[in-house]
Amino acid sequence: MAARRALENLSGQTQPAALLFEHQQGLLARLHLIQGEAEKALLVVNPLLQDASMQQRRTSMIELLLLKTLALHARKEISPALLTLAQALLLAEPEEYIRTFVDQGPALIALLMKLLDAQQKRSMPEVRGISRDYLHAFWELYLRSFPGMLWIQAKQMVPICSPKGKKRV
Repeated sequence: MAARRALENLSGQTQPAALLFEHQQGLLARLHLIQGEAEKALLVVNPLLQDASMQQRRTSMIELLLLKTLALHARKEISPALLTLAQALLLAEPEEYIRTFVDQGPALIALLMKLLDAQQKRSMPEVRGISRDYLHAFWELYLRSFPGMLWIQAKQMVPICSPKGKKRV
């Protein structure tokens, strides 16, 4: 499925050189995040996201939205980070992207927990369109990928719940 999407990107209106540039800029944004320069990461990501949106490149949009989510989270802008993550999830769910999210690492765990909580409390209208089964699929893969993970980048203790959200580990 991912290979098909990549071929569609390459055979569409977007030139391979433009996709290579986008990939390089995405790596630059990640480096900025690693160095604690979230503002610089956002300056790189936002124009790329706008371009991907205009060209309706779903895979690029999802990946860039995730980078933006991580940058906003690093700046302690939790509400905008959650909204951006919800936007990425809504784009990703129809084609069941999961690995793309999990590959972002444990930093996304806290935000996904907050989205699950908001969905259960019905406190965030933006997550109503995301199925619970889809969100729980992330948990199952996260728990397999990061067994015993209780710490995230901010070094805050985060209780890990079971995929169905009933039991805390």
